[in-house]
Amino acid sequence: MTLTAVQSASLVRRRPDRYVRPFAWALVPAAAVVAVATGTATAVAGKLGWANPDWTWAAIWLAASIAVAATVRAVQHAVLHRSQPLAAPDVIEADDAIRARSLQVLCVSGAALVLLMVLNQLGSIHPVGVRESMVLSVRIFGAAVVAMVGWLVARSAWPRSVTAGRADTPVIGTA
Repeated sequence: MTLTAVQSASLVRRRPDRYVRPFAWALVPAAAVVAVATGTATAVAGKLGWANPDWTWAAIWLAASIAVAATVRAVQHAVLHRSQPLAAPDVIEADDAIRARSLQVLCVSGAALVLLMVLNQLGSIHPVGVRESMVLSVRIFGAAVVAMVGWLVARSAWPRSVTAGRADTPVIGTA
């Protein structure tokens, strides 16, 4: 005789704001928008003669940043919509805590990685009349800001779980 796991369907749709703050959830798409804006600015600056972009590296860093943002977002959705076991309320609470922390880490680290790639995009622009040391200084300062903001957001508290008292929370026990 084999034992099979009991499957349960929840009537409550899982939403990101149950696990992470809306600001954190928006970090990865916002970082992708910054990458696209940087790519657009590079193209415009090159077209107008304000910069001598290294087109190969600019395209590589743009494509890499978009690919990372899309991959992180797909993983975030996989974590968010992963099935939850039919278990005691404390196990459900622990599962929610793990899910919340995983999403928090994905939000922050994904956005930081994309923004660090954007800083590499900046290094491929080569603006006319601007010393490379100035561009390097901006990139180093930007990396420090990304690290600091990432650390602050990663250390912030995530929303308190709302598992307790939910209508779909299974009650396990004796009658």
